[in-house]
Amino acid sequence: MIDTVLDHARDPRHFSPGRENACNVLDVIHPSWLCVRQTTHRAEEARAWATSQLTAALRRRHPHQGFPFGPAPDGTGPSREPGLQGTEMWLAIIWLLADLLGLADVLGYRPPGIHRPDPVRPE
Repeated sequence: MIDTVLDHARDPRHFSPGRENACNVLDVIHPSWLCVRQTTHRAEEARAWATSQLTAALRRRHPHQGFPFGPAPDGTGPSREPGLQGTEMWLAIIWLLADLLGLADVLGYRPPGIHRPDPVRPE
């Protein structure tokens, strides 16, 4: 699985300037995060990808507004304005990226929303 996920991360249709959005990045980081917890196969490549994506994700924040779903500041891509959807997704993505890198503890949060890393437990 990690081979397929990391191959997808190199697809320029989804990961080239102006193409990345919260869904594209989440589609790679979540399965990568799960795989790296189970195997060392291509783990260093996953960590290198996570490092570059974490740097890029942190730059997407609009102070006092949150994150847009789409990243492009030039007006391209979906949902260019910061909003709840983009903010919730990017905060979950940032946590997954940081956790894969062993840095999640410094964030001071664990995503509680729909993109939380933990399974829902029936009450």
